[in-house]
Amino acid sequence: MEEGAVACCSGTRTNPNLGQVLMLKFARISILVVMGFGTLLWVGCSSENSSSEGVRESSVRSGSAQEAGAGGSRRVADSTVKTFLIKGSKALERGSYQRALTLADSAEKYEPNLPLISFFRGSVYTEQQKLDAARKAYQRVVELDSTYPEARLKMGNIEFDRGKFRTALRLYREEEKVSTTSALHVKIARTYEKLGVSDSARMAYEEALALDSTNANAHMMYGQFLEDRGELGAALTQSRKALELNSENANYQFAVGSQLYRTGHLEEAVKHLKRAADERLLHSAAQYRRLGREEDANYYLARADSARQLIDQISSAQERASRNPKDVSSWMRLGGLYREAGAFDRALQAFERAARIRPRNLSVQHRIAEVLLKKGHTEDAIQRFRAILDAERSFVDAWVGLGRAHTTEGRCEKARRAWKRALTYQPNNAAAKAHLNDVCSEGG
Repeated sequence: MEEGAVACCSGTRTNPNLGQVLMLKFARISILVVMGFGTLLWVGCSSENSSSEGVRESSVRSGSAQEAGAGGSRRVADSTVKTFLIKGSKALERGSYQRALTLADSAEKYEPNLPLISFFRGSVYTEQQKLDAARKAYQRVVELDSTYPEARLKMGNIEFDRGKFRTALRLYREEEKVSTTSALHVKIARTYEKLGVSDSARMAYEEALALDSTNANAHMMYGQFLEDRGELGAALTQSRKALELNSENANYQFAVGSQLYRTGHLEEAVKHLKRAADERLLHSAAQYRRLGREEDANYYLARADSARQLIDQISSAQERASRNPKDVSSWMRLGGLYREAGAFDRALQAFERAARIRPRNLSVQHRIAEVLLKKGHTEDAIQRFRAILDAERSFVDAWVGLGRAHTTEGRCEKARRAWKRALTYQPNNAAAKAHLNDVCSEGG
């Protein structure tokens, strides 16, 4: 039987629909993966009252005549448009991005001035990481409806990630006039920090906490801000509050531990620093320094500087996932950052959270398979790659991953077949070519 094929009990080849394939194939794997894991950081209902893509998609799928909470300019009056948007949402859930965009184009022919369509298009582009196109789509939303929530926030996030902090700040301040939240004020504070305007950053952090005193990320980021300015006592107070709100967060453990160390509380510091180090997000320079190993301490401090930047990104991603718990791209970004940090268990948790939202999204399933392979769960990874290919034979990255999985078990012939199959769909795929030439040579 061809690699990746599904057989029914009679042994004949079947063509099950996407939902049947993935639900059957992924159900057993998901149970094995999820069992034993603790609660993912920032899971649960958000305290923010901002709208999200998830809310928008739900209102589209429900066939509601009007988007939840929106004014007349956001009304979906044409039933044909509703149908296109429902189909587009389903395509987005499957990771069929081009199909989703085509359906958005079709909807726009009937209602060219409906901001929801442009917002939906921006969401698709964001998941594709086509940020220029996403920026234009969100700008179109604002042109159509100047009070549309989240459009400016999303444009601001794009500009912040690009390092265009003044532009990001302007967009965040404009969003504030539409909908103000604690999380938005943390964004504003971080932007002021990047611009070197400390007084305004301090004020924005305090406004964030005034809006929501249970925003652990706001306490954490404010604590980092205060530490950077030498206000260690106040910094430790904020970091302790963050840790009280989320005692399992390794970033918060590190913040409390490093600030305790700097204030001379060495024994208590080591407890927190060790927990952070055990999570593999950082190594603890403070412990080495306490033992008098200055050279090692300097090395790990350099590592910590780099890790601090990653921590900031992870904290921001956690905040975004908390604010938009039904937004797949938020969990995907968080999972990617955890994977970069080497925290593969947490990466898997984040990707699994995305899969629970969109179980038929092949891009999500591919990320899970890749992390399973990285963790050494080769057979589980192979099963997931095969399930993806049963759903879509032309998913090139799954063929490449399947080949790599086979090599870990010494199955070079199967690996070569998978990579050659990838090249039939994408003849210039560099990864498949490299693996064929280097990983499993013909003599392997």
